Amino acid sequence: MAKMVPRHSDYFVYKVNPHRSKLDLLPNPCPVRFSDSEVAVLSCGDGKYAVATLQLKLFSEFTFMLHLYRSKPDGDKPGSWTS
Repeated sequence: MAKMVPRHSDYFVYKVNPHRSKLDLLPNPCPVRFSDSEVAVLSCGDGKYAVATLQLKLFSEFTFMLHLYRSKPDGDKPGSWTS
């Protein structure tokens, strides 16, 4: 059985455009890792987007950690993750 290693995981956002579709490679959020059910991709208009993950902290009933990635306005440079 293979193990998931966060630093070896890649995350992509595919932007569909009739004139110029694009596949963006997001900066690796290592050591943070998340499952598909914890992720939402939000359109911010003009080709910009945000990726949000909401995770329940270990051993806590009601404490969550929000991780947010925002694309840069020009869309050609990578954005950054914040928590």
